[in-house]
Amino acid sequence: MEQLTDKQRVFADAMGKLPEKLQIFVNEYLIDLNATRAGLRAGYSEKTAKSQASRLLTNIDVQEAFQAGMAARSERTGIDQDKVLKSIANLAFYDPRDAMSWSDAGVSVKNSEELTNDQVMQITEVSQSFNKAGGLVVNVKFADRAKYIKMLGDHLGLFQQKIQLTGEGGGPVQMVNMSHEEFTSLARNIAESV
Repeated sequence: MEQLTDKQRVFADAMGKLPEKLQIFVNEYLIDLNATRAGLRAGYSEKTAKSQASRLLTNIDVQEAFQAGMAARSERTGIDQDKVLKSIANLAFYDPRDAMSWSDAGVSVKNSEELTNDQVMQITEVSQSFNKAGGLVVNVKFADRAKYIKMLGDHLGLFQQKIQLTGEGGGPVQMVNMSHEEFTSLARNIAESV
């Protein structure tokens, strides 16, 4: 029998603390991280799955089992956040000159055996055809860099469109009750000062 890793053992111990229905919920939640669907697949009714799943996610034992399951899966698959971010960065910041070159004399594409795994990942399509004159046409399509740069920017919080209003010294915004006349007078004064 195969030996359990430390992370697998922690997951098994965490799951062992849960009743069977909650074990099913955790396993189902690990599939797609959708709590409502996990609740449905665990046997909660359509009427209560969303509220039950929301409640279950606040349960300390369920949270512990879920986190342990994520860690065990990451260990098993060799995929973690760093690997995903590195892959996205590879697709965002590639240089097409690593796979091909071009000049007035034409375009030259490297043989696939000459490319690294990262370079191969950057290429989404390769095809060849013949033009009307019978010449060979090779088409190479690369990953959409803008899409992956946006993903990284979103991850880093670079493109947030939130406007945060704060009061003096970063404190809360002070609310002032005023009459319509007072508001109109204040608005007129602000407009005149601009």
